[in-house]
Amino acid sequence: KTIELPVDNIQPTSQPYGLYSQTTGLVCQEYLIQRLNDEINRATASEIDLSLFIIKLPEIDRNSEVMKNICNYLVNEFQFKDLIFEYNNDSILGIKLSMEIDEALIFADKLYCEIISMLKNENRKCYIGISSRTVRMISAERLLKETDEAVKHAMEDQDSPIVAFRA
Repeated sequence: KTIELPVDNIQPTSQPYGLYSQTTGLVCQEYLIQRLNDEINRATASEIDLSLFIIKLPEIDRNSEVMKNICNYLVNEFQFKDLIFEYNNDSILGIKLSMEIDEALIFADKLYCEIISMLKNENRKCYIGISSRTVRMISAERLLKETDEAVKHAMEDQDSPIVAFRA
């Protein structure tokens, strides 16, 4: 028997949707929690550390050339392209494997200096919040909350645009 399929009724989605954002080239935020949980589980099983970075870039349009340059730079600095995500409307989130909190602070300072040099506009700011698994059994949601709090403290502290949460 031949079966007719309703091929004419199937319409493609109006917007292509995949792992990577078409605007920035970074992983879409929708995949963040699942991927972060997976990486935390791998880090726990391998007994390695994992640091989470939120790089907040207020007042920078995601479609701008400077944002594209920053995203390209960050993709090169993080170990894998699928470990760097769009986060909220004004931030980028990165997962760095095998990095404890003291190393993460040094790495964040390097990122900060390079991003500030790309901005070239004194009115634009960059803030970085960091948290680390630090041999803890921790959920992705908890690690993300700690990192969010660290970046909030960085925004409040005029002297330090980089804040790390140490458990």
